[in-house]
Amino acid sequence: MTEQKGIKSMATAILDRLSLATRAGISFNGKRDLYKTFGYTRNLVFQDFVTKYLRQDVAKRIVNAPASATWRTPPIVEGPDGFKAPWEKIIAEQQLWKQLERVDKLAGLGNYSVLLCGISDGSKLEKPIRKKTDNKLLYLQPYAQPNAEILEVDNEPTSPRFGMPLMYKITTQDPLTLLGGNTTTGGISKTIKATQFLAHYSRVIHVAEDTLENNFLGTPRLEAVYNLLDDLLKVSGGTSETYWLTANRGMQANIDKDAELSKEDAEALGDELDEYQHQLRRWIRTRGVEIKSLGSEVPDPKNTFSMIMSLISGATGIPQRILIGAEAGQLASDQDRANWADRINERRKNYVEPNMLTPTIITLSEAGILPELSEENLKYNWPPNFQMTPLENAQTMAQRARATINLTKSFSEPNAFISPLEARRMLDLPDVVEGVIPSPPQPAAPSVPGAPADTTLPVKGTGA
Repeated sequence: MTEQKGIKSMATAILDRLSLATRAGISFNGKRDLYKTFGYTRNLVFQDFVTKYLRQDVAKRIVNAPASATWRTPPIVEGPDGFKAPWEKIIAEQQLWKQLERVDKLAGLGNYSVLLCGISDGSKLEKPIRKKTDNKLLYLQPYAQPNAEILEVDNEPTSPRFGMPLMYKITTQDPLTLLGGNTTTGGISKTIKATQFLAHYSRVIHVAEDTLENNFLGTPRLEAVYNLLDDLLKVSGGTSETYWLTANRGMQANIDKDAELSKEDAEALGDELDEYQHQLRRWIRTRGVEIKSLGSEVPDPKNTFSMIMSLISGATGIPQRILIGAEAGQLASDQDRANWADRINERRKNYVEPNMLTPTIITLSEAGILPELSEENLKYNWPPNFQMTPLENAQTMAQRARATINLTKSFSEPNAFISPLEARRMLDLPDVVEGVIPSPPQPAAPSVPGAPADTTLPVKGTGA
């Protein structure tokens, strides 16, 4: 009964999405079906996204880029007393950042993914975690949507987990092979035997990105651009095929009207032309035959390609320079990097922290592996995502040096506009440098009735 309730909830949510998909591309009150005309797939399933990910370059980049940029520089997590040592042990032993990046990518392929926490609490996986101080974290294992089937959803409106999964059926089989459990490595065929088991929600980190009304079903990263990826294949593949057909120019054999060509001569001429076409010989014997090369033009797909890539970039939020590595000028390059850094910072705060990091830490805390804590005890310090190149660093240092010289010169004036402390803060320098005596405070200007009060900050150590 429990399994039927979970399957019904999942089926309802998925059917709602499929019913919306049937309306896509329909125009003129159903008289025109653009999806059918353009050859688009109407109802997409997980295998469609995986196939794109495995076989199309840009599709793989769309899925990987946000996750790779997010976890390239992991955060420093601060917690309560006794948190640091066990947390750093988990990071080192379980390769935590790598596992979170993997589950992040898998979540982008489908509606969700899960991270199974193997905890040695003496209970079966289908039972809730038993909190013990000697519990250990044995493993962290990511699973994609097809291998983490939701069997039961909490349908009790008064429950704090209302609308969230309660039980999963895990299948230990790699969905990315798409070979029915078979894979070939190094020419040796190896059968992956699939096993299944139940897992309680307390042992599972559920990851879903870009959710709407449903709490546990997100939106695949390739869904919004799937049609554009098909168009991109048409442009790139069609251009390559057209280039092959047109660049390899055909020939015309013009036989003189007065020439007599026997059957044997015609067959010999055909053989020589065939050998010439396939680079077997680079000469042709002719008599009464004129050989002409047929002209051809190779189309330029640049404008069409740029249009499609612009649409993909806009839909995914990934700048084109990040997506394909192309840059049009230094200014555009810097702006793209800055926009992408802002996008990743937003993703870290609004998605990664509440949906991945905090649930993982709370789960391990409730198992007794980490000390007791709450969300309020946690603080995430992310390194800057925007990294300057060595040239940019040198240019920044040169500009700061010029600013320092100009500000230092201003202090020799009788009525300096700013104080040394204000200048140091403008240059993003510490207020006090060890071993350096701060400059004495500037004499106060005579008071003027109605003038605003002096808000200059005192220099530390001057007694002001």
